[in-house]
Amino acid sequence: MPTRSSRLPTYHRYAGKALPSQSEGACHLLAWHSLDVAAVGWHLLAPERPLTRQLAAQLGIEPEPLRRLLVFLLCLHDLGKFSRAFQEVLKLALDGMALPQGESHGCYISQCLFKGVESHVGQ
Repeated sequence: MPTRSSRLPTYHRYAGKALPSQSEGACHLLAWHSLDVAAVGWHLLAPERPLTRQLAAQLGIEPEPLRRLLVFLLCLHDLGKFSRAFQEVLKLALDGMALPQGESHGCYISQCLFKGVESHVGQ
């Protein structure tokens, strides 16, 4: 007999972000987080908005293709969160979720960059 976790679609086994203010282990699923980001981007980059028009003019393209391109890039920006290494960073132990594995090199790189910037601030 299949368990509840084995019936979950694979894309529901990844957390997009932890929700520490809610119950322990609560998270916003990555599939839904990615859709939320794309939906917000779609509205913020509406062709009639001044920022979209300014960006399009500076880039020499029409506002609607610019909107589509930027929303596509927004969809891609969280792709790395599907890595087991990123899931390790969230430290969630929820039934059916992808098991964390390894270190998140992206986080390590970010920490190194932050330390480098931090050391130059105030000089």
